[in-house]
Amino acid sequence: MSSALFVAMFAVLLAGIVSGLTGFGLALISTPILLFVYEPRTAVVLTVIVSIFINAAVVWDSWQEARRRLALALFLPALFGIVVGAMILGVINPVYIRLGVGAIVLFSAFLLVRDIRLPGADTAGARSWRARRAGRSRPRPVSPDHR
Repeated sequence: MSSALFVAMFAVLLAGIVSGLTGFGLALISTPILLFVYEPRTAVVLTVIVSIFINAAVVWDSWQEARRRLALALFLPALFGIVVGAMILGVINPVYIRLGVGAIVLFSAFLLVRDIRLPGADTAGARSWRARRAGRSRPRPVSPDHR
């Protein structure tokens, strides 16, 4: 087994574990590691292929609980972003892509470690922040029908 294949298998294993624990992070974990052994186009394609299979299983399992309207509203901007990203991937020097990915990962890690959330984000922390601003000491629970 080549060292590149070993690193790739380790990357997707680690990314799968993180994704299974948190519900996200497959690309965030696997892509930077894959960039150590493959060019950005190859790393992106590998990440997309693995993501398609994993995300298809997640959607299949949890579609009944999904906030469908929100998911569909996010679909078109995501599709547009994917097309733009693929076009950029074809013209930018791979070194800059690696630097950009590294900067995004470091910035995201900094925000997560500092527990920084955007005001208005739909998280427990954001609901608590909105509750404090509104003068309530505790956030109202989100009903299961809030979709």
